[in-house]
Amino acid sequence: MKKAILIVLTNISALCCYSQAYRTQTVEEAFFQMGDYITAVPFYGARLQSKQGPPQRAVYFPIDKWEGKIKANTWLDWHLTKPTGNIPDRYYINRRFNPSTGDYLAGMIYGLHPALSCTFFITATKSGDYIDAIETSFSFTDQAHKGNVFLKQFIITADMNLIIYHIKPETNRDIDITDYNPSSFRGTRTDITYQIGSNGKIKKVKEVIYKPATYTLEYLSDQDKNIWEGKEEIETTKIF
Repeated sequence: MKKAILIVLTNISALCCYSQAYRTQTVEEAFFQMGDYITAVPFYGARLQSKQGPPQRAVYFPIDKWEGKIKANTWLDWHLTKPTGNIPDRYYINRRFNPSTGDYLAGMIYGLHPALSCTFFITATKSGDYIDAIETSFSFTDQAHKGNVFLKQFIITADMNLIIYHIKPETNRDIDITDYNPSSFRGTRTDITYQIGSNGKIKKVKEVIYKPATYTLEYLSDQDKNIWEGKEEIETTKIF
């Protein structure tokens, strides 16, 4: 008998408007509370949530049941290497997916955190036991540009591959959530494809690195654009 897998996508961001009084006690219960709110794949992690499509619902997710196995953090710097150390204590499932392969449950979980947003793709057994995790997106609020600046985004394909699109600035610096971030910077885009195996493990299978380009915060915070739509020139491609 094949082992059923529970796939969860976690996102650390502000969701005060989704506050729910009832707190589920187990991971299984949290997914049960999602009911028929199911989203089919492929799924595009667009900057504008309304473009991600319905349905969505917020249900409290008891992340403490995983005893710190998720390195759910947010970052202080542009290279995403300095953790804030401030891990939210509330998480909410607001999307349940309908995978195209295998006996999967899949969802998206948000945690409360001001000004910074980070997502994680997580796998667990159907009984709620943790298997694997990977960060899939990161953005921060920039008051000068009146929006969220996205350095990382993702897509889940129809065959349950996970593609992460990341723009890494050439020069590292601390993030300023007020109005002191540079209006543009030189950076390198990298697209990494991961395959989700039948055992729930996340395996890196492809990496595409592009030639350095100039990026503006206006472009990275434009809600009508996404990193995967960029026209950068490919430098190298690796297959694993």
